[in-house]
Amino acid sequence: MPPSLTLICNPTLHYSILKWPSTSDVTSTLKLMIDEANRERSFYSITSTSAETSVVIDDVLLETMSSLLDKSSYVREEGWISFSIDTSEPIPFDLVGILLSIAKPLADAKIGIFALSTFNTDHVLIKEVNLEKAKEALEGAGHIFKLAT
Repeated sequence: MPPSLTLICNPTLHYSILKWPSTSDVTSTLKLMIDEANRERSFYSITSTSAETSVVIDDVLLETMSSLLDKSSYVREEGWISFSIDTSEPIPFDLVGILLSIAKPLADAKIGIFALSTFNTDHVLIKEVNLEKAKEALEGAGHIFKLAT
C-alpha cells in the first residue's frame, strides 16, 4: 500500500465533463479554442478514443468558449471539483496502489469519481456536494486533505 498522500483541492474551481461522439472531429479544434480562450487556466484534459472524445474543463473557461460551441453536439455533466496528489517529484510508475488508496475510501463512502492521470501525478474529480464526505473518508484512510484557495 502506498504511503499517506497529501491531496490538494481548490473547491472554488468547478469543472464540467463533456462528451462528443467518436464520429465528431473536435479534438484539434477544442485544443485551439482552449489555448486561445485562456492559457492561464491550469487544468483541462482532452481524451479521444474510438468510442468518444471526452473533455474535462474548468467552467469559467467553458463559458468563455460557449458561444463557439454547438451545445447540441455534446453531453455535459457539471458540478465537479478536483483534487490532486501533491508531489514535488513525479510519482514513480512502478509504485502500485496510489489510485486505489484514494478510490477505495471514496467508494466505501459511496462517492463516485472521475480519475485522470498525468505524467507527474493523479487527479480525481468528485461532485462538489461530496466534498466534506470525501475529505472525511480520505483523512480516515490516512491521507492529508488540504483545501487551497
